[in-house]
Amino acid sequence: MRVGIAHHYGWAVAVTASPDFGVVDRRRIELLGPGLPAAPIHHGGGAHDMHRSGPHRDDDDLAAL
Repeated sequence: MRVGIAHHYGWAVAVTASPDFGVVDRRRIELLGPGLPAAPIHHGGGAHDMHRSGPHRDDDDLAAL
């Protein structure tokens, strides 16, 4: 079996394939819990005003988020 995973902000897609590259399973995996924005570093207090939904956060606070 072969496994591939590609992530995009708050979700990822995982694909399992047979040795001859036939798709066995493909599914979306949510990476963030409920109530968090799709891109918490950008939307939860990042450096860009137009994307921010809260107060500006420093690097340590964003890393914890």
